[in-house]
Amino acid sequence: MIRLIQYVKNAADSQPRRNRGAPHSVNMSGNVSGAVTAEIAIMNQSAVALAADSAVTIGRGERIFDTANKLFTLSKYAPVGAMFHGNASLMDLPWETAIKCFRADLGHQRFASLQEYADAFLNYLAAHVSWFPQAHQERNVRRVAQLAFLAISNEAAVQLGQPLGLAERIKAAGTVAAAELTAFTNVATRWQTDAQNLPRLARLSTNFETNFAAAYASLIAQVRQDVFGTAALGSGLEAVLDELVVLRHSQRWFVDDSSGLVIAGFGDDELFPRLRSYTVEYVVADEVRVSPGLDYDVGLDPRQATFIVPFAQSDETYSFVLGGNPNLQQYLRDTVQNCMAELARDAAQATIGPGSPISPTVTAQLATMVAQRVQQFDDEMQQHQFNRYAVPVYQAVRVLPKEDLASMAEALVSLASLRLKASIDYQTVGGPVDVAVISKGDGFIWISRKHYFRPELNPHFGANYYR
Repeated sequence: MIRLIQYVKNAADSQPRRNRGAPHSVNMSGNVSGAVTAEIAIMNQSAVALAADSAVTIGRGERIFDTANKLFTLSKYAPVGAMFHGNASLMDLPWETAIKCFRADLGHQRFASLQEYADAFLNYLAAHVSWFPQAHQERNVRRVAQLAFLAISNEAAVQLGQPLGLAERIKAAGTVAAAELTAFTNVATRWQTDAQNLPRLARLSTNFETNFAAAYASLIAQVRQDVFGTAALGSGLEAVLDELVVLRHSQRWFVDDSSGLVIAGFGDDELFPRLRSYTVEYVVADEVRVSPGLDYDVGLDPRQATFIVPFAQSDETYSFVLGGNPNLQQYLRDTVQNCMAELARDAAQATIGPGSPISPTVTAQLATMVAQRVQQFDDEMQQHQFNRYAVPVYQAVRVLPKEDLASMAEALVSLASLRLKASIDYQTVGGPVDVAVISKGDGFIWISRKHYFRPELNPHFGANYYR
């Protein structure tokens, strides 16, 4: 009926995908991390309902506005919509502008599949990299290289038992001690290996790495000097650091200030709704850093008849579908594991007598037994969630009419907003909820849509829309 195993796994680590998989989960963006919006797509065999809140965070989280538009028609004539979450712009170009420029360029053109609409939009961005000046692209490379070098040096300092700020001390001294250089090299090499093991971004050209190195070699060397001064790091370490910056841009390594892009609807040859999701960061070396996320294709198979897909703030949706907050579930699992491990040690100690050492063999056997029992606990808990909570929800969603799909989508986004209002966290979800339903026969239908103007005072807006 659903991809429940995948769904439960996503709930267990519900942080957005774009920051997972980076070596050591280091935030190399320089911005405050966090899911700054709530969006959802609910799909059955009749339609897909899309809902998005209106909150957007400016700067480093100091200002939050609740008037942003995040849900749009991707075509004026075809049943296709688009949403963005995370960063509201692509290198300071608002996503709203990019989507509407593409929509105007697309005109009456239609495609057989939703994938073709998604590819057309991404190709449109790639064809307009001239929108993003070289100085703007260099700014991102400089920022990423600097943050990477500082993060690696700080990790090396921790390994040496030194306070953070190793790079600053190296720069001030004009030299690097042998132990510091060894630790620095070991950390950088491990980062390099981790990055090499990440998948390469498929949409980059085959000669991207060569072009990148040629374009930014002198800039990266300047950043090294800015961070470490005149200290001699050695050609080997410098080569590792240089390659690491290249890998940061060629591999699937994203950070929290990336944008999430969602495209949903129908191609002309498709009977059931589909959804494509992407992570987009910025343009560098005149290419767009973009990576596909999960695809959702509704079909006749009961296992593909229904999908509930949250984006960004997702805990409330997971709680609704799975019967519990994923963070609480993870805490419960960790508590059970710790209690079982302590119980096993206490039982073994009581058996051999107080003060007697537990042999390494017995310790290893106990660890294996505890791991098996915790895994059994996980399996039984997931099965219970599936039978008791997820199945009834998905059975109901499968037959929901379009208006109820819309109501459910709006309610789940509003629930995320309510949850934050009742907490001390930033109100990163809020404002009016825009809701649309896309179906094969009716196309893209707005259920709820805010305007920054009064439509009755601007009749020319409606008159000009289809010109």
